[in-house]
Amino acid sequence: MTMSLKPQNILCHRISESEVTPVVCDNIGESTLIPLATWSKWCCLRKQERLWKRFIAQPALAIALQKDLQPRESKTLALTSREA
Repeated sequence: MTMSLKPQNILCHRISESEVTPVVCDNIGESTLIPLATWSKWCCLRKQERLWKRFIAQPALAIALQKDLQPRESKTLALTSREA
């Protein structure tokens, strides 16, 4: 569980030339007084869904997703490190 899912808290672990795995590197844990998501699987799934929707709605990711949908000539990542 993470407190807030932000692009700056995610690293890309390159496994091969064409395969990248996201890794959360910060904000591990809960920021709530009573950590229900830690104790209840149902609460955890609901919180993960909310965080994921917020994460995908961020402008930088919207640009990356649009670039990813466009046809590409070479197999490169959607965002360069400078754009991210």
